[in-house]
Amino acid sequence: MIKIKNSKLQSIANFLKDAKLAGKVSRYRSKLLADIEAKMMELAKDEQNIVKESGATINDEGNITDFPDDDSRLLLQKELTDIRFEQSIFNEKIVGQFSVLYIAMCEYSEPLAGQDAQAYDDLMEVLEEGGYDEQSD
Repeated sequence: MIKIKNSKLQSIANFLKDAKLAGKVSRYRSKLLADIEAKMMELAKDEQNIVKESGATINDEGNITDFPDDDSRLLLQKELTDIRFEQSIFNEKIVGQFSVLYIAMCEYSEPLAGQDAQAYDDLMEVLEEGGYDEQSD
């Protein structure tokens, strides 16, 4: 099991999509990526419901508008911030999935910079916190 802060889901998903992996490591990545994308869809629906319940609306550009009052705006911003700081839990679909992914990421030889480097670090951190490191074999 690994836990990923909701605010980091998108960057980790983007990194995983673009990572050059082969064989079973690619398969394991795809399983995790599918779970992350499903969670992001669920969170987007939750956020839309929170916006609607607050009395605000989401315009065509995706911006939140038409707050009933300032208190509603502040409460909505707090609720949305709270959701982004929560962690989502992901379980292995295949035994050894996260350990194999961790080892492959340790050996990942593609150059990384900027957002990819940060997402790589975030992914490694959640794998290590989940106990999936070189010692777990």
